[in-house]
Amino acid sequence: MAIYHCATKPLARSSGRSAVAAAAYRSGDRLLDERQGIEHDYTRRRGVLHSQLVLPQGAGEWTRAELWNAAEKAEKRKDARTAREWEVALPDELGDEQRWELALKFAAGLASKYGCAVDVALHAPDREGDQRNWHAHLLATTRKATAGKLTEKCEIELSDAKRLSLGLAPARMEVESVRQTWAQEVNQQLTAAQRHERVDHRTLAAQREEAIQKGQVEKAAELDRAPQIKLGWRVIQMERRGVASDRGNQLRQVAAENIQRKAAVIDIRQLRSQLAQRQEQEAASRREAELRKILEEVEDQFRGKSPSSRQATLQRWHYLANREIPQIENARALWEQDQWDPDAQAWRETRSAIQRESQRVAQSAREIETWRRSHAVQAFGIQAGLLRKPGDLDQLEQEYANSVRFLEASQQRLKQLELDWHSNRGVYQQKLERQGDEIRQARRYLGVMEKNRDHFQKLWQKEDQSFLHDLERNQRRSRDRDRGRGGRSR
Repeated sequence: MAIYHCATKPLARSSGRSAVAAAAYRSGDRLLDERQGIEHDYTRRRGVLHSQLVLPQGAGEWTRAELWNAAEKAEKRKDARTAREWEVALPDELGDEQRWELALKFAAGLASKYGCAVDVALHAPDREGDQRNWHAHLLATTRKATAGKLTEKCEIELSDAKRLSLGLAPARMEVESVRQTWAQEVNQQLTAAQRHERVDHRTLAAQREEAIQKGQVEKAAELDRAPQIKLGWRVIQMERRGVASDRGNQLRQVAAENIQRKAAVIDIRQLRSQLAQRQEQEAASRREAELRKILEEVEDQFRGKSPSSRQATLQRWHYLANREIPQIENARALWEQDQWDPDAQAWRETRSAIQRESQRVAQSAREIETWRRSHAVQAFGIQAGLLRKPGDLDQLEQEYANSVRFLEASQQRLKQLELDWHSNRGVYQQKLERQGDEIRQARRYLGVMEKNRDHFQKLWQKEDQSFLHDLERNQRRSRDRDRGRGGRSR
């Protein structure tokens, strides 16, 4: 599988290193360090497949010797950084041309983003090492490259304080952004090559956390491994000579632990697979048992019945299946329409009586008001106590009072019936639940019959034959009884 690796480190003069020497070694070239007066010849070095300078736009033309001697001359401090190296792993799944294209594209991105010049060298795997270890070294100038000279420092080389004053994020975040860009470039190249492998620039812990959040348990378990340590070229040379080192021992210990973890993950995966299969088998067994149970229930509904009775049963099921399942909230409506419940019947009658009496009270009030308007003088005298109330007004007022008393009694009766309804609500809710169960059962029965048509056709043929046999047998018994009594059969 494709392995992600993108590391960077500055090349500092304080450690005695020279940008000219580093460029000559990585490109397999022969270069003269003009500052030190030393020639570095690595033309006989094996494993350098390609090397090329990648320059930003407007940088003109440079040779490798001109570029890196200019980088050395541009720095005056004894501890100056003269170059920055990016080391990347190239996927073994790609071809030679695709790997070189990927390295050049990444170098062009660095040159365009920071304005630096980048010296790219593609290296093959060491003969004695892992033959999948294709990699590239990108040596970048710390200053921006223009036509004929190197100018100010690139933004990635500035101190965090300077970057903050310019509104830039810390340098470590800049490096992380470049690492992410490399991962994207690799994945795009793998996609173009129609490969399914992918790389991820994030730490194992971050990848594992994402897998846990997405519910990808097995992936999270696979990512639960210790990262391998880097040996360095000195330790690698010691190990190749057969000399054990502390770092080499640590790497071997980590590798052994990761193998054990991977074996545990495989065991867990197998156990999960076995558990999933067992659960699926149990679920299939439950579904089959439930289907058999429903088939038996439907068969019992038709056993011993005549074709007409069977047809009546089917008609009832279709009638129920086409109905909507009643809601519990409709229990009140069911009670109000119940023709057999005496309380419901009294509730309906009381509601009708209240409507009638309300109309009568309103009509009586209007008649009294009409009489008083038409007999204004007499009404004033009656109110003042000077005249006696006439019989027609007294009759109107008595009718009004009787209607009011009847209306009040009816309202009290209605309140009492409402209290009775609350005590009986559970009965009607259960009735609605039974109706819903009947509807669901009818739909379930019809669904099973639809999926098992041949089974029920054979069953009904058998039942019809049994029914005809029983009918003929009963007719013979009836004729035999008639003969025994001296009668005759018809």
